[in-house]
Amino acid sequence: MNLLGIFESLSGDDAVSWWVSPTTADTGIRAFEPDLMKLFATMLEGMQSMILDDTTPGASNTPLRTSEVSLKVGGASDEEVLVTLLEEALYEAEVHERWWVRATLDPIWFTHRQGICRAVVWWIPVSDIDPVIHIKAITRHGLIVDVLEEDEVHADPAGVGPEFIGPGYHAHVIFDV
Repeated sequence: MNLLGIFESLSGDDAVSWWVSPTTADTGIRAFEPDLMKLFATMLEGMQSMILDDTTPGASNTPLRTSEVSLKVGGASDEEVLVTLLEEALYEAEVHERWWVRATLDPIWFTHRQGICRAVVWWIPVSDIDPVIHIKAITRHGLIVDVLEEDEVHADPAGVGPEFIGPGYHAHVIFDV
């Protein structure tokens, strides 16, 4: 099993609800999920998967570890939460050598908007992965976290991803690579 297999087994299905979104100079991803918390987790999984070659050896032999983290979120917007989550994953990999495989955010925070978002993360040591690209930064250019109402239809503007129908949540992030 490769790391994508780990993502699939953690999510409980083989469906991928994120896809690479082409840009002029950098790269990005889009995702659609019926639940906001799942959308954030899917965007993290998409970013981490995109960085790796899906044939990374040794991942299936690596035990997953868990940690609880607190993310300081400046603005209380869903966009800021998403960017903070993705930036923290990159920071953890670079500084603490923890490669986040998955995160589950605490939905209670979203009710109270207290400035700190708690998450449980599953991770493996960075030494067990082989990145094929390096993300320098998460940009705010073209950043979207949108809610789709019942029966609202949205098509991928780049024509790469699927058309999806609400209710649900859609996100788009561009990475500086």
